[in-house]
Amino acid sequence: MPGLLATAVASIVVVTALAGCTGGETSVDRARAQVTAKENAVASAQAELDAASQEFCGASRDYIDALDRYGDVLNDTAPTVGDVRVAGADLADPRDDAFDGAEAAVDAQQALVVAQQELAEAQAALAAAEAGPSGAPSVAEPTAPP
Repeated sequence: MPGLLATAVASIVVVTALAGCTGGETSVDRARAQVTAKENAVASAQAELDAASQEFCGASRDYIDALDRYGDVLNDTAPTVGDVRVAGADLADPRDDAFDGAEAAVDAQQALVVAQQELAEAQAALAAAEAGPSGAPSVAEPTAPP
C-alpha cells in the first residue's frame, strides 16, 4: 500500500519537474500535465482506500468471530474463571487489529479526499489556462453545414 502512494508521489514530482524543463510548453500543457498527475494520485489514493477497507473488513470479521467465541464461553453451562479469562484474553489481538484497520481506512479516505481536492484545483487551473488572458474559455466556433 505505501508503494502505491510512493509511486504516485514520484510520478507527480517527475511530471512537475519535466513540465518546467521545456521552454516550448505552454501553460495549458503544464496544466494538463498537472491534471494527469493529480488523476494518477486520485487513482492511487482510491486503491489505497480499497486495500485499507478490505483489511479493515477482514480484521472486523476476525474480531466478531472472537466475540462470538467469548459469548459461547459465557453461555456454557459451567464456565470456569480460567475459561472466561482465556476467552477474554483472546479478544485483545483481534480488537487491536480491527481498530488499527479502522484507523488505516479513515486515513486512506482522508488522503483520497485531499487527492480529489487537488485534482479539482488542477482542473480549475487547466480551465483558467485554456481560457487564456481574456478570461473566457476558448471554444471553437461551429461551422455552418454545407
